[in-house]
Amino acid sequence: MTKHIVLIHGAFAGPWCMEDYAGFFRDRGWTVHTPALRYHDADPKAEPDPGLTDTSVADYANDIAELLQGLDSKPVILGHAIAGVV
Repeated sequence: MTKHIVLIHGAFAGPWCMEDYAGFFRDRGWTVHTPALRYHDADPKAEPDPGLTDTSVADYANDIAELLQGLDSKPVILGHAIAGVV
């Protein structure tokens, strides 16, 4: 059975902010997932995506739930800031 960990970034960030954590867990045999929250996959220096104005925490939670359902075992979930709510 695979050891999965899902590292979820906070607002005003992206998967890039979890790179150090991802490396730490990969080095210890974990399968690491660092999904981008909806509309958070752009260049960190770019203007925020206008789609953020119509996106709720429930939308993020549904997106993450969909990812989790595709895994072959229950993961550890580590969320930063707003991702703790997700």
